[in-house]
Amino acid sequence: MGVTMTTYYAIHRIGTPKLALPNHPSYFDSEWWNNGAGWGHKSTADYFTREQRETLNLPLDGEWVEVITETGRKGRVSK
Repeated sequence: MGVTMTTYYAIHRIGTPKLALPNHPSYFDSEWWNNGAGWGHKSTADYFTREQRETLNLPLDGEWVEVITETGRKGRVSK
């Protein structure tokens, strides 16, 4: 039985690194959107569905980024 993957979307702040690798100088420079706290670290980013991506407005300096996860491991999906 294979693993099923699901596509979500996160909002990345343009001009900051998309990749946030631990032990790398840019680890804390990457900025991602969280509905409750605004811009912050990738680990706090909210995930959005395709339907939300098509209907929500982006925050200033934001861009949509595809996030693929194992189905059932949604992380912080926005409501």
